[in-house]
Amino acid sequence: SPGGGDLAFDTGIAAGNSGMHVRAAAEELVRKGERAHHAGKVADAARYYRDAIQTDPKNAEAHYLMGIMARKAGELELALNLTQRATKLKPGFAEAHNGLGNLYRELGDERKAIASHEQALALRPGYADAIHNIGIAQVELGELDSARERYREAIELGLRGPVERTLERQPMQVESARPVLRDAKARFEANNIPFWLSHGTLLGVVRDGDLLPHDKDMDLGLNWSVARSDALQALTEGDCFRAVGRSKKPAPDCFYMNFRHVASGNVLDLFFLKPDGEFLLQGFESLPVPTLSRLNRFEISSMDWQGEAWPVPDAAERYLAEMYGPDWRIPDADFDTILSSSARVPESIPWRRNYGYQRLSNLVLDGHWRKARAIAEQVQRLHPDEFLEALIPRLSERID
Repeated sequence: SPGGGDLAFDTGIAAGNSGMHVRAAAEELVRKGERAHHAGKVADAARYYRDAIQTDPKNAEAHYLMGIMARKAGELELALNLTQRATKLKPGFAEAHNGLGNLYRELGDERKAIASHEQALALRPGYADAIHNIGIAQVELGELDSARERYREAIELGLRGPVERTLERQPMQVESARPVLRDAKARFEANNIPFWLSHGTLLGVVRDGDLLPHDKDMDLGLNWSVARSDALQALTEGDCFRAVGRSKKPAPDCFYMNFRHVASGNVLDLFFLKPDGEFLLQGFESLPVPTLSRLNRFEISSMDWQGEAWPVPDAAERYLAEMYGPDWRIPDADFDTILSSSARVPESIPWRRNYGYQRLSNLVLDGHWRKARAIAEQVQRLHPDEFLEALIPRLSERID
């Protein structure tokens, strides 16, 4: 697996010999690891990267790529150690400085993150991924206008030609995700923690009878009264799930927690719903204000799925219409809940707009033109601006 013992190796192991054949052998292991990583075989990729480091402890690329694996497994301190080592072995390694910035941001130090991304940009002028990541860090600081300018800059660079990107999280594999969801269910039931299927997970199960293949995570809802520490303990006992980022030490009144399943790499999101008169608030922390949706209250019922009874909102169809619109029964892989849900509270629109720009920048840098246009159109409906008005036709030209 990409976590646990597969990552916790000694990065200082001596290769035992040196020379060109050792470097070549390590480089070949790195290439095999990259191929496995692109194919979604994370355990194989981790093994190749680890073997590359053990073969040649001075291979900076292997340290950097192993750091990516550790980051995705939620082992941020190990990832930081590996990535820092990569920058020391190869000071001009722009990708590693960029990756270091991502880690500092996830560890809660956005200023250090921006400094690392700027170092990557100094080493490689026009480095679109670093510019994009500066924008992400600025959003974390609540600097929304500056962040939007960085995203626009990255988008313009992405439109000029192919852009090299860090390996990104892939859509989950439904076959491996189902048992992960069952495991979470068993853990909450064993600890008497009430929960229900939520967001895209509920949509897939109700509409399609299964998890959505284009989704990147699974979603569960919990009562506001559930202690965040209890949810954390229930999932992380036995090191089956690992909390990611701030979820390792959650605030007692947080709206959202994020976990990664160690063996499969699948992601699980928890949403805590806060009573608000006749409504319920759900969302996640952001600056300057939390990004929230306001839903009609509901009770918990159950439905059969995969031969088991699963808790769901008793007004599941109403919930899905509030979240995904009146056409929720029609599959639309491009619909973005954060951008287009009618349940959003008005105060959250500035952050949602920047989230849309972040998604748009990501898609342009990856060359996903059709999806980029769909997101641009949703951001434009949310908050019209001249940049998007000019961008949408340019994206359409690339599709046609």
